[in-house]
Amino acid sequence: MRVDERAGGRPVPARRTRQVLINLLDNAVRHGPPGGAVVLRLEPAAGGVAVTVQDEGLDSTPVEAALRRHTPPAGMSGMGLWIVRQLVEVDGGTVTAYRTPAGVAVRVVLPCPSRRHPAA
Repeated sequence: MRVDERAGGRPVPARRTRQVLINLLDNAVRHGPPGGAVVLRLEPAAGGVAVTVQDEGLDSTPVEAALRRHTPPAGMSGMGLWIVRQLVEVDGGTVTAYRTPAGVAVRVVLPCPSRRHPAA
């Protein structure tokens, strides 16, 4: 786990963010190679916080497809990622998946409520 201390003090919706983390970490552990590393990074992002979960997988195509779906999948495959997208979008955040030299990463940007709704 790598945490940029500048990300501290940036509030995000606790319940939804907890479920997003659970789904992303579970997906990385289940679908990454056996014994492969899973890295969680937390860093500041424009107007919020970026959370990246990376595993040592070789193909980001299924992850990207699951995140693009506008309706729930017919079976369980891709359901956790579809739920992640729904939870993130409720708060005005974004989620993207991409291939890195070290594996497959999913990056979630969560806006801070105080930045989305400035005090009057």
